Amino acid sequence: ERTCYSCLYQSESDAIYLLKQCPVRELKRLVTDDPETKRELDDYILRTFSEDDRPEAVLYEDRMVDLYKLYNLTTLFEALQSRNVWLKSGGFLVIEQTEAFVSVDVNTGRYSGNKSFSKTVQMTNDEAAPEIARQIRLRQLSGTILVDFINMREPGDQRRLRERMTEEFRKDPSRPQVIDITALDIMEITRTKKRKSFKEQLKDIEADAE
Repeated sequence: ERTCYSCLYQSESDAIYLLKQCPVRELKRLVTDDPETKRELDDYILRTFSEDDRPEAVLYEDRMVDLYKLYNLTTLFEALQSRNVWLKSGGFLVIEQTEAFVSVDVNTGRYSGNKSFSKTVQMTNDEAAPEIARQIRLRQLSGTILVDFINMREPGDQRRLRERMTEEFRKDPSRPQVIDITALDIMEITRTKKRKSFKEQLKDIEADAE
């Protein structure tokens, strides 16, 4: 029984929802410049994490430098709007988000011929796998995701990349699944949609601004 106008249920704040989407093992320190968010984080951490695994929640109070500038978030947000994601080896990903599915194309990029092409392909694919998993998390991509790795025609290469992607996806609370590799050597992945993608959120922000 409750008196009139009592709160019976309140959905989680965005901060707690985002916290739940983070790989627990990677959580060490949480920084916010909002006192109310700090209070929510402290309460959630105390209730959820054991003493040995608890991340630290810190209130950022420096008025000279904004928090988002300190962590260069503007650059990150700009990068998440780009189709191309460069890899350290010189290869790159091309990410296309459509209504029906998301496509990720892996390219060798700046291949100079200094190494054998087969080694370049293997190095690029190995570097692409964790970055693809990271981009899927950051961009909140969901539904059907098709990944075109380079030259995956050998069964051994397919198996190795499938195992690598499965391992990387263990870090994602949404638990993406590698479904199959098609006859055209395309890796099929599915990920449950729990919130709008980064691209969709940007559209909502732009619409509200107008």
